[in-house]
Amino acid sequence: MTLKKTLWLGAGTLVLAGAAWALVHYGGALARAVERRRHPDVPRAASPLAAVMDADIRKRKLDAFNGESRRLSALVEEAGRSGYDSAPLRERLEHASRLAEEGRFSEASMLLNIVEIRLPRSAESVAPAGEEQAAPSDPKARRKARRHRSGR
Repeated sequence: MTLKKTLWLGAGTLVLAGAAWALVHYGGALARAVERRRHPDVPRAASPLAAVMDADIRKRKLDAFNGESRRLSALVEEAGRSGYDSAPLRERLEHASRLAEEGRFSEASMLLNIVEIRLPRSAESVAPAGEEQAAPSDPKARRKARRHRSGR
């Protein structure tokens, strides 16, 4: 094989490898573009019922957020009265309420979860069960295990 044929074979191999790479990485986008070109969206007027449903869903989400926010606000105020520095938590609550007013409920609920995690917890005392306290019995443990017959 001559040098000229070898160079043409190498160039063809590189072109095929590049085409295969482009197909793997951009083939889905190319197929979606062709599909959008063949079947474009049909323009239509917005339904008034859709606007009512969207407003109802937004109101429900806002009501749920406000209830949770009020509960956490009371807990933050209680923590502030007990001596905990609750100013950063109040700032996060205010930021969460601004996000909820903008309609960004997932980010707002994430901030509420962060506030709830950062609240100080009271220490719980745990004592082992003594002889005077019987351990709770498990009703499932007392039953005898039954064997199920298979169809063999």
